[in-house]
Amino acid sequence: MNASRPAVVETTTQQGRTLAPEGSLRRDCAVYFRDLAMASIVFLPFWTLPHALRLLIVPH
Repeated sequence: MNASRPAVVETTTQQGRTLAPEGSLRRDCAVYFRDLAMASIVFLPFWTLPHALRLLIVPH
């Protein structure tokens, strides 16, 4: 067994980095969905507001 391996894991977790390697599929998916959620939170209100106002203002 390699005695230095636990020290590498400890320093990685102490520094706040995830154990997933850079460029791994799991990390890429997590970053993609995080960015998608943030874009939805920022973009959707500005997209729906003009349409909602148009529906409220225009008489049927």
